[in-house]
Order: sequence, then structure tokens, then C-alpha cells
Amino acid sequence: MNNAFKNRPAGFYVGCVSAVIALVAAFYHLGYSNAVGDAYNIVPVILIIGAAISALALLKDIHFLNIVPGVCYISAFALYLSSQMGNISAKLSANGVGDTGTSLSNLIVILVLVLVSTVLAVAACFMKQKKA
Repeated sequence: MNNAFKNRPAGFYVGCVSAVIALVAAFYHLGYSNAVGDAYNIVPVILIIGAAISALALLKDIHFLNIVPGVCYISAFALYLSSQMGNISAKLSANGVGDTGTSLSNLIVILVLVLVSTVLAVAACFMKQKKA
């Protein structure tokens, strides 16, 4: 396992960082959604699946799988954004209609984490994953 991380190009590490950020976002979302009583847990499941596929693609050198984590992460981003539009709108308009007691800053943190992991995953697709 130690040789799996030695002498790797930057694309390998960018993919690893992307998967780690996605896992952080997934567990942050799970913790936060359980605290506020939100039962919409498909987003962390998709993020964890994307991170697992990323680990498989990176550690087993299956290069054609490298696009799948990016697709998973952007799907999770779109699902989360669409599911929380009422909360975001209620917080920004301050009229309280549609507000479920969520925190706008926590919603934004989750969205930013997922978006950063998406950008890194897509960037890793176009970078070398192993030395020739």
C-alpha cells in the first residue's frame, strides 16, 4: 500500500483530495441534517459512492472510471441545491415562508464543499494518474 502513494503525478493527488473533500461534505451533511431533522439523505450516499469509485479508479489505475466521481459529485450538488431552494429563498428574503429552521451558512458550506470536490474531480480527469 505504501507503494501506491509513491511516485505519483499530481492528478493522483488531486483525485485523492477530491474524494476526501467529498467524504467530509457527506459526513458534514449527515451530521447537520440529523441535527435539524432533515431526512433527505440521498446526497451523502451519492457523495460516498463517488468517493468509493474515485478510490477504486485511483488505486487500481482504472483511468476510464475517473469521470464517474465528478458526475456523482455534480449530481449531489444539483440534488442538494434543488432540495434546499425553499430554505435558501426563505433565508435570503427573510419572510419565513418555507423556512425549516436550517442555517444558511451551513447550507452554503455543504454546497461549497461539494462544488470544490466536483471541480477537483473533473480536473483530475484531465491529469495524469500514473507515471508511464
